[in-house]
Amino acid sequence: MRKIFITFVLLTSAVLAGANTVINVETAGTLKTLIGENKLTTTDLVVSGNLNGSDIQVIREMAGIMLSGGPSGGKLARLDMTDANIVAGGDYYMYDYNTYENFYTADNELGKYMFYNCPALQSVVIPKSVTAIGVEAFSVCANLKDVSVPETNSAFYSIEGVLFGKLDARLIKYPQARTETEYSIPNGIRNIGYEAFSDCVALMKINFPGTIENIDGAAFSFCNGITVMELPASVKTIKASAFNYCKNLTAINVPTSCAAFVSEDGVLYNKTKTVLVRCPQKKTGSFTIADGITILGDYAFHGCLKLMKITLPTGLTTIGEWTFSSCKGLTSIDIPVSVANIGQGAFCDCTEIGSVAVPEGVTGIFKWTFYGCIKLLSVALPASLTELGEGAFMGCRELTELSVPENVTIVPPSAFGNCKKLRKLSLPKAITQIGHYAASGCAALEDLYLYAENPPSCGFYPFNGVDKQKCKLYVPKDTKARYQSTGGFSDFNNIIEIETSGIAAILEDNNETVRYTIGGIPTKTPLKGINIVRTRDGKTRKIVVR
Repeated sequence: MRKIFITFVLLTSAVLAGANTVINVETAGTLKTLIGENKLTTTDLVVSGNLNGSDIQVIREMAGIMLSGGPSGGKLARLDMTDANIVAGGDYYMYDYNTYENFYTADNELGKYMFYNCPALQSVVIPKSVTAIGVEAFSVCANLKDVSVPETNSAFYSIEGVLFGKLDARLIKYPQARTETEYSIPNGIRNIGYEAFSDCVALMKINFPGTIENIDGAAFSFCNGITVMELPASVKTIKASAFNYCKNLTAINVPTSCAAFVSEDGVLYNKTKTVLVRCPQKKTGSFTIADGITILGDYAFHGCLKLMKITLPTGLTTIGEWTFSSCKGLTSIDIPVSVANIGQGAFCDCTEIGSVAVPEGVTGIFKWTFYGCIKLLSVALPASLTELGEGAFMGCRELTELSVPENVTIVPPSAFGNCKKLRKLSLPKAITQIGHYAASGCAALEDLYLYAENPPSCGFYPFNGVDKQKCKLYVPKDTKARYQSTGGFSDFNNIIEIETSGIAAILEDNNETVRYTIGGIPTKTPLKGINIVRTRDGKTRKIVVR
């Protein structure tokens, strides 16, 4: 009888051992066949043999997630891969719908996103042969409590279900479903990995040893139970997004003996107080940034929902990426003239801001800078601007007019998408390209000014949703025929030729009768940059407003 049982196992490579389903995948890519109809009902799996991308895809489905990202209904809670070998080959095991990237297996590597968002998983034993673990391999596993490592693994180890790296003394993953309210990181750990504590909502306190040197991005994201972070003096580097979405964090403190950072009223700075690194998200009311601060770091005020006013210092030169993103209580911001650099997403989702003047000297408004600023009524752009980024003004649904400065050459995809009340848009002579969906959804657009002598090349549906029967397209004299025969413009019903001016800049004249932006849009008040002014003597002049 025993001989018959062994023969059956060899033929199918699968057997139910007690509560466990035991499978040996001799040929990579065959797990789907071996597990058969038990794929979505198995709760405990011990798997050995060779696993490629196709097999990992099956395991992910067993653990509750489809390749499409939807729920599978799989119930795999406990996974033991001790004697498995992850090998290259097979299909991709995950597709990232944000970056349009496929993820494949590599030899002896627990790859990026390998168990990402597997809702049924409660515990995992990683293979003893694994030598590398990609970022976010266990992120967004809502029920994961334990990641264990065989003692014979040369690169990793675990202590009570928390995963560490041997070679770089790194805390890789504290599983998010653990219920402890306080955790002490073991002495000797130097690095805290990307998303190491992300989504650990039960934690209220983390104790750091005096050996911590580096904290990676998103390390504590969504740790909503933590109100104060007491970092050790040994810390040397902190990635910008380390404390994102810690909505109850009131203070980030470091000892005075710390050589790299200093904290004041719970706000984190570099040691010399020239860089504001991070303001905790629970700050309320108003905040004045001290003189001497020249750089606001990436994500410095990200998600500070209750800050109503932030005063920026004279001498500030750089506003980092996503610095004020999701500051939903901020109604206005005065950017000092000293600012020369504004990073992508800097004011993204600042839903209450009504107006912004970008200083002369700034050369780029990059990706998503004002995306989702749904109450933004006006924005003054400097003549120094040379670059716009994708989605820069997307979703600014109260914006009624916008003039792009004359040195910008490319309108990127979705730059003005869904600016639902945008009536007037002016694009300068230097424009050579208009990207996909650049002004898509701008249903109120009445006047579109294009000063390029040669019609710009257009991506997909740049003016989708614009009423081309009503919207007037203004183009330079003697270019109407060219625009009529160019894709992206040929379906405009009303193309009007206008004179363009090449007059030189002069000082502002007080005898004006009418004033326009550089794009030809009327304005009642001077706007910083170049204005076109018609005076009582009948002359038209270009005015530089400083």
